[in-house]
Amino acid sequence: MLSSELSVTPAPAQTIERICFFGNRLTFLTIETAHRKLIVKVNTSIEIDRPAPIDEKETPAFEAVREEAFASASLDKDSPAHFLHPSRLVPRFEPATAYTRESFLAGRPVLQGATELMRRIKADFKYDTKATVVSTPISEAFGSGMASARISPIS
Repeated sequence: MLSSELSVTPAPAQTIERICFFGNRLTFLTIETAHRKLIVKVNTSIEIDRPAPIDEKETPAFEAVREEAFASASLDKDSPAHFLHPSRLVPRFEPATAYTRESFLAGRPVLQGATELMRRIKADFKYDTKATVVSTPISEAFGSGMASARISPIS
């Protein structure tokens, strides 16, 4: 990031900034004045350095990547361990697993499977800013987001 400017109205009484475990910049604001409207604006300049595209067919098979991820003993910020297991907010949900599994056939290069999954999600789900919030359960979001009849929504 080259530069970043945060503007908040009404002006906060206190601003605390820190970097989280994963390297994201966090800003905590305390607003002590009564207000009917909160305006948060961020103006950021970044430099983009795009490496040459990777040949999807040259990436390892999904199974090899999965086994390597589960064998990892690291808990640093780049460890796959943070994303391998269900959690309270992201439980295991078989219909989503089955949907995803269609893109990762045995021996398929992992990037090829991921690219195909992204294309399917774009085709099968309609983006609606009012359909869900961060606390919407996956079963509800997955069921209501299907645009096609490939998978039946969970009732």
